[in-house]
Amino acid sequence: MKRSRRGGRRPQHGGGGGGGGGGSNGGSIFVVDPETGAEGVVYSFCSQPNCADGEYPNGSLIAVNGTLYGTTLEGGSANCSGRCGTVFSFDPTSGAEAALHTFLGGPDDGQWPIAGVSAVKGKLYGTTWFGGAYHTGAVFAVDLKSGTEEVVYSFCSQVHCPDGGNPEAAFVEINGELYGTTQGGGAADHGTVFVLTKRR
Repeated sequence: MKRSRRGGRRPQHGGGGGGGGGGSNGGSIFVVDPETGAEGVVYSFCSQPNCADGEYPNGSLIAVNGTLYGTTLEGGSANCSGRCGTVFSFDPTSGAEAALHTFLGGPDDGQWPIAGVSAVKGKLYGTTWFGGAYHTGAVFAVDLKSGTEEVVYSFCSQVHCPDGGNPEAAFVEINGELYGTTQGGGAADHGTVFVLTKRR
């Protein structure tokens, strides 16, 4: 079965070769006053041993009931040799950050979330560029109450990967269905637009 040719290339973090900035050079969460233009760093990633809090945030943040949620490309579990990334929360009031899920890679979990997450009915949905059953990316969901994560879909599950592979962009929700894109796979192996339909 043919898989995406891009499956083995490691994505780059937003900071490039010079690192991600912040106090620990692992990236940061910052705030800007639109009236004055004043900027301040409110959290620096990789502040914990082995970057358990995450490293190199790439995607946009979203706000759910006053809490910010996002992903980091790397960091997380020390059990993942590829530094597989995290889904995190940040409380703007207290300044507390927490890794809701640390990816483990392999066939049972995703690896390297590049885009941010979307909130739908109490869950955060997102994609990972690598990992999943066929090592070409996955759609995941994290329950906001329990923190439980599940792989909803593994890309390149069909012969010749017409379903796509290696998703990079964030979801757009329309009427409860999530639309996204993949960098690889599809009829010409140059990417796809896909939809994650409602569960019945």
